[in-house]
Amino acid sequence: MFYLVGAAYETGRGRPLDKRRASQLYERCAPADLYACKGLARIGLSEEGSFYDLRRIAPLMQAASQADDEECCWYLAYMYLSGRGVERDPGRARALLEQACRLGSADACEALKQAVLPPFVKPIMSVPGWSTDFPLS
Repeated sequence: MFYLVGAAYETGRGRPLDKRRASQLYERCAPADLYACKGLARIGLSEEGSFYDLRRIAPLMQAASQADDEECCWYLAYMYLSGRGVERDPGRARALLEQACRLGSADACEALKQAVLPPFVKPIMSVPGWSTDFPLS
C-alpha cells in the first residue's frame, strides 16, 4: 500500500505532487519492493530529487540489472552517467543502456544513437500488474 500512495505523491495523481513525501513512502517498502526502489531512483535522478542519496538502492539496482530488469538497467545507467549513488563511469552507463536496449527499451535505443548520452530527463515508470490508477489512502 505504501508503494501506491508513494506513486500518487510522485505523479500528483490523487495526491499533491510531493517528491519528498513519495520518497518517504517508498523508503517504507524498500528494499523489499523493487517498484519502490525504482521510484526512489526516478526521484533521485530527477532535478528536484537531489535530496535523495541513491547509494542506498545502488546494490539493488545492480542486482536487478544483472537479472535483466530493463527499467533498472535504465536507471542504473543514469546513476553511472551522473555519478549519483555510484562512481561516475560513462562507459558502464553506455553498457547498461545497451543492455536495456537489447531488453526492449526504445528510450535506451534512442539514447544510444547520440554521440554523447543525453541527460536523464524522461523517467520510465512501470507499475505492478496488480496496481490500480485509483490510489489508496
